[in-house]
Amino acid sequence: MSHHSDFEEQLFERLVEDPDSDGGLSDAQSRVEPRNFLRHILSLAASKLADGLVDAKLVLSWLLTHLGAGAGVIGLLVPVREAGSLLPQLFTAGAIGALPRRKWAWAVGSVVQGLAALAIAGIALTMEGPAAGGAIIAALAVLALARSVCSASYKDVLGKTVGKSRRGAATGFASSVGAAGVIVFAGLLLWQPLDRAVLVIGAVALAGVAWILGGAIFATLDEEAQPREEVLSLSQSIGQLRLVREDGQLARFIVARSLLVGSALAPPYLLVLAAAGQGDRQLGLLVLASALASLLSSWVWGRMSDRSARRVLIWSGVAGAIALGAALVLAAMGLAQVTGAIAVVLFGLMIAYHGVRQGRTTYLVDMAPDDQRAAYTAVSNLVVGVVLLVAGAASAGLAVLGAQWAVAAFAAASALGAWVAWGLDEGPGIVFLGGFRSDMQGSKAVHLRDWVAAQGRAFLRFDYSGHGASDGAFEEGCIGDWVADARAAIEALTQGPQILVGSSMGGWISLLMARTIPDRVAGLVTIAAAPDFTERGFWAGFSPDQRESLMHDGRIALPSEYGEPLVLTRRLIEDGRDQLRMRMCRCPGRWTCWTMRRARICG
Repeated sequence: MSHHSDFEEQLFERLVEDPDSDGGLSDAQSRVEPRNFLRHILSLAASKLADGLVDAKLVLSWLLTHLGAGAGVIGLLVPVREAGSLLPQLFTAGAIGALPRRKWAWAVGSVVQGLAALAIAGIALTMEGPAAGGAIIAALAVLALARSVCSASYKDVLGKTVGKSRRGAATGFASSVGAAGVIVFAGLLLWQPLDRAVLVIGAVALAGVAWILGGAIFATLDEEAQPREEVLSLSQSIGQLRLVREDGQLARFIVARSLLVGSALAPPYLLVLAAAGQGDRQLGLLVLASALASLLSSWVWGRMSDRSARRVLIWSGVAGAIALGAALVLAAMGLAQVTGAIAVVLFGLMIAYHGVRQGRTTYLVDMAPDDQRAAYTAVSNLVVGVVLLVAGAASAGLAVLGAQWAVAAFAAASALGAWVAWGLDEGPGIVFLGGFRSDMQGSKAVHLRDWVAAQGRAFLRFDYSGHGASDGAFEEGCIGDWVADARAAIEALTQGPQILVGSSMGGWISLLMARTIPDRVAGLVTIAAAPDFTERGFWAGFSPDQRESLMHDGRIALPSEYGEPLVLTRRLIEDGRDQLRMRMCRCPGRWTCWTMRRARICG
């Protein structure tokens, strides 16, 4: 792989907060991350610019109205654009996963989007009426299908080539750059140096060129090849829906994302609330409001997503509910028809929209296992695509009663989506494993609980049997029992890999968890860890008389500075020997070494 330039390195260090961490990348990918970071920004900025110039909610709606396509055809724009880019992903993800370098899927998809946009511009120049509308819908469907390929592949490529805490910065900055270009377009619409139809068709053609250039830039990414995956059959592709059942957090994420679709579907109903013929100038105001929202919020949302994508989803839902609520208030007061009023509301709603997009992308990339990002993305997008179609039909039915009913429904869904997002886990959960005779009300456990709550992560603390609030007599327990307690709690009460924080005996138990359930352990943090303390601490410190008494009577009582005598049992000592993790040995002709029991390192 090629090395990056000084400019790329300087830009990388200026735009990210932690340029020195590996971000979970391989050594080879870390070396070229600054170069890849810049190429992500350039290619994604071109794509975001093109998205804004071919906005189905605003630009294409105006274009089809200008061409006389008819309301029925215009009503198909948003569902085809949004759902069409999501539904196919479950069936294309397998083929994408078979590619050793998945950047090619995004690059080709971007070029196809560009060609489809150029086709739309050509149709607008040569056709009119319902025929033009039908042809543009067909070209938009091709564009949406290509977009679905880009969406299914991008998160996987991003996860492989940009570090975990820097992905939001890359995508957020690119969104801001793209938004700046759309603002220039909005300014031209307001200034109108040329006929507005010429400006709109020219913008669609420019979008086509931007997508093609973006694909060419993306193809220059340095992406490590990975083992080719088997292409899934249709039944296997459908079978990936099991992920929703198997991963509760994925299911919750999909529910939250589905409830937040109002930020994408509500804008047409805001235009209905405006309800006054404010002329073609309104298009410029609305495009300007949408682009300004993207410019001002995308970078901020991106940086916030690097810290907590979950919180971005929460605040985006709240912002969407507030914006849509404001639209209802304006309508009730008879102010929705005031020039610029709905543009202000749309500005707030588009801030929420870009937050949802940024938060969902970053959260899903961080949540999905490295080898299943494409599948997680495809499953999520399929379900949300169906929701978009259903929500679009349902909101159209409500709008028969009045546009305010559809807006109210989306406002309520946005608020509910924020509440559902509140329950999402963020990164590996934290499990605290206490010490010998300790309990979950200890100072370390409580302090860790408070810290984890501030980070928005899942946290588990519990008492072993015979400890704290749990049943059972302490002196009847042993290491094996408490290991079984820990395993049962982790498997029953947590989802996915966890970071185990073990204090004293908890450090020993955390080592045993890493051996027995390695797929559930993301990392270990030990505090004064005491592995093998029953052997190297208690037994080694007993006098001969104490050892004899323990073996004969089955228990021994030792004075304790905490009050009641400490009762140690023969079962505790003997069971502890079955759990030993470290042992000092002297092997003939070798250095004294610490070895793992039964590892047979020393022959």
